[in-house]
Amino acid sequence: IVELEFPCRVELGNNCIYVEAFVAKGRKKYQIKDLYEFERMWEEGACIEYGTGFNVACDYASFKENEQPVVRLILKYIRMSKTLAILNNMQSDTYIKDRRKLVIIGSHIDEFFEACAERGKNITLREKNSLNVNERNVKILQENPEISLSLGTIANQGYSVLISGVEQITLGEKYLYVLKESFIYRADSVYTRNVGEFLVEACKTEYDKRHDSYKLVFNKKDMPAFSNLVLADIKQYFNVIYNDVDVSEFEPWELTSEFYVDMGAHEIRCHVKCFYDDERFDLFKGIGAGLAVCRDYNKESRIRNTLLKYFPEGDSYGSLSTYDYRHIYEFLKNGIKELQRYGEVTLSDRVREYDIVDSMKINADVSIEGNWLKLDVDAGDYTREELDALLEAYRKKEKYIQLGDNKLVRLDDNGLELLAQMAFDLDFSAMDIINRQVFIPKYRALYIDGRLREGDLVAYDKDAAFKALVRTIKQVEDSEFMVPWELEEILRGYQKHGFHWLRTLDACGFGGILADDMGLGKTLQIITLLLDEKISVSRNIPSLIITPASLIYNWENEIKHFAPQLKVVSVVGTKNQRREILMSYKDYDVIITSYDLLKRDIELYDNLSFRFQVIDEAQNIKNFSTANAKCVKLIKAQTRYALTGTPIENRLSELWSIFDYLMPGFLYTYNKFREKFENPIVKNGEIGATKGLTRLIGPFVLRRLKKEVLKELPEKQEYDVFAKLEGKQHKLYVAKALQLKEKIEKTDDDEFRDKRIEILSELMKLRQLCCDPSLCYNDYDGESAKLDMCMEMIRGGISGGHKILLFSQFTTMLDIIGAKLKAENIEYYILTGATSKEIRARLVEDFNSDETKVFLISLKAGGVGLNLTGADMVIHYDPWWNVAAENQASDRAHRIGQDKVVSVFKLITKGTIEERIRELQRRKAQLADNILNGETISLSGLSKNELLSILNV
Repeated sequence: IVELEFPCRVELGNNCIYVEAFVAKGRKKYQIKDLYEFERMWEEGACIEYGTGFNVACDYASFKENEQPVVRLILKYIRMSKTLAILNNMQSDTYIKDRRKLVIIGSHIDEFFEACAERGKNITLREKNSLNVNERNVKILQENPEISLSLGTIANQGYSVLISGVEQITLGEKYLYVLKESFIYRADSVYTRNVGEFLVEACKTEYDKRHDSYKLVFNKKDMPAFSNLVLADIKQYFNVIYNDVDVSEFEPWELTSEFYVDMGAHEIRCHVKCFYDDERFDLFKGIGAGLAVCRDYNKESRIRNTLLKYFPEGDSYGSLSTYDYRHIYEFLKNGIKELQRYGEVTLSDRVREYDIVDSMKINADVSIEGNWLKLDVDAGDYTREELDALLEAYRKKEKYIQLGDNKLVRLDDNGLELLAQMAFDLDFSAMDIINRQVFIPKYRALYIDGRLREGDLVAYDKDAAFKALVRTIKQVEDSEFMVPWELEEILRGYQKHGFHWLRTLDACGFGGILADDMGLGKTLQIITLLLDEKISVSRNIPSLIITPASLIYNWENEIKHFAPQLKVVSVVGTKNQRREILMSYKDYDVIITSYDLLKRDIELYDNLSFRFQVIDEAQNIKNFSTANAKCVKLIKAQTRYALTGTPIENRLSELWSIFDYLMPGFLYTYNKFREKFENPIVKNGEIGATKGLTRLIGPFVLRRLKKEVLKELPEKQEYDVFAKLEGKQHKLYVAKALQLKEKIEKTDDDEFRDKRIEILSELMKLRQLCCDPSLCYNDYDGESAKLDMCMEMIRGGISGGHKILLFSQFTTMLDIIGAKLKAENIEYYILTGATSKEIRARLVEDFNSDETKVFLISLKAGGVGLNLTGADMVIHYDPWWNVAAENQASDRAHRIGQDKVVSVFKLITKGTIEERIRELQRRKAQLADNILNGETISLSGLSKNELLSILNV
């Protein structure tokens, strides 16, 4: 049975408290003399000896349940204090003067007393005075204290205010704490807000022991100010006793005011006259020394605040002015009525004739003419010059503009502002409006429809063709496009929506960015589109997919897996081989190439045209001046799509480059895009520009995150990702594989059994060659296909906000990857069989809670016993024979507590032992229940023929 208690001793200050802590068991009670050492030992999970037979295990479970909240808070405050020492570049030993006490301020005072109140136990209060130190037990009450204010006169001196019912005051961030007898009263937030500061200041005065009160003294001149400014606002919270004081003596005199308003060429001026008993005074300088007046301070303040709201510039006695159009507009609209509450307002003829325009409704008609939208706008009786001025004012971010001598127009929240925004976004002029000749590309349909529907600022009409276009784009879910039956049961709901979205854009003649989060199946949605095209069109035109080189075979395998009806070819090999493939490109449904090969072959595409052009990992064209970006834009295709989880990685120009590929001109020229959006958003943080860009691109970007579309318990999604060996690496692998194959073929069955260990060792070297040849050859300096692909995936995962577990059987491979990460300044942890249990536990805790994005783990060391739900992306760098071991490793992230879908990527080198092992695993899984249940495919159990099939080169 847990018996430990955690009593605290508290000392009150005006704006802080000092806290000491104890450990108690029964009658034994020991002070924690070094709180900082206590926290350090707590972190280590140590056991502290306080006395003979009194040992305290540093664990919350050691304390009674109602004590644990305060223990947690004390430990938190100690850590904060240590952090503050570090921020002050000091050692805690020198920064912290008294290690027995914690100084607690602000919101932490509220937090601490809240926890103590919830304990339902008293705290020990420590009080110091000049003679001795006293202690008493007090209880915290969450209610307002009863405090008395007693007003009296002092002979020949003035007045006194005695504050009784208070011993000490402490002010937290939200609540006031009042010590009275055996209680600390926690006043509510309203009480605190209205009287907290007053009581804190009042209780700084000397304590009058004779009256058991704090005493304030006012002379006769200051008492009216206290009565009218302070007492009038706070008296409702106290028991006020007036004794021999006649408060009617302090009633404010009547204040009268007069205001005269006139107008110059570009300013408005207000002349102010204020009086007490026919005596004029300066509202901003106060009463002259010769006048004995009980001032109405509150009314004076209200008049001053009202005047300064509209006339922030003062010049001479009683005269205020402003040149700011906003102030002029607001005064003419609202300020006159406000001033009339305080006195007579006289307006000059010029002011009365001045016209303010705060709202104007415009009329707009939209129709379709060919491939264009025609926008017909009626902006009222404004001349071209006035419209030009209005549009220019909007470009300068002005909210008000003066037209002529007596008209002031407010632009924001007005039909004119909407017109100016559209003119700016769509690049048309005042003359276009006057001539009613505004023609806009059809891809602006949703933008125009959305803007003209805003509020009640526009009378909006559209023709039937425009209505049909908008309806088609909007009603993606209700589209008539049917998911191919072959994929109906495979696609998730959001993936079907993605297919409908792709089809809808195509039907309207638009392109778009499919920007789903990693692992949501962008590839599968495109495959569905390509399959539907083949099924629904009699004369099929090939489609082109451009992807990073490392993903060519991944695309090819995914297409063959999900849509075997599609004839697919990868444009790889020598230049002549690639040329021959492209010469017969019409024999295929899907052509796949890489960005790099496209650059080399771009002239071969001059006379080719495609149905769809899809660029995968579209961030490869984020720099519009590169050959990658220029080449993809030279391809002739009916509809273009871009796939990327990160349309914007570093700069807005990256988004412009992708849209310049999709629909050239959609985001204007780059110079105009920079002027309209990039500079205002990036340099100035303009919300209007951000909203404008969002409105334009919104219909053409489909972005779903895992957390948005996968509401159920997160699943584990597995993907095979293929890399192709090239150059020196490929030659080494082929030579080694042929050598081993020949060796196995020459052995009979008996010899095969005897040489099994030797053969397994050679197979291990083949797998290492697939991973990175430097695992076998220290002096290797050639390419490494899988390593390059892995680094690309890590970079992509980090940019997408994912945390990554990377498993490998080879610890030396983890070292190589770690060196690559270090060279790119990517922080990571590493765990192998040599990692101690203590460090292992700390690494797991740190990774789950901090910002480190990559955890490199040896498959055997990290396959079990770890909870790494901080990660949502798993990479198996090299496939392991034991499928169960792989699954167990993946389940370090995919387990209870995981709130994100876990994407598991298995890296496989194309045409090697790794691909053969993967195929063998699949066949075994189909034939045996033990494989479905995660049982092992044992390498040692493979037959000679199975091994030869694995070595098929």
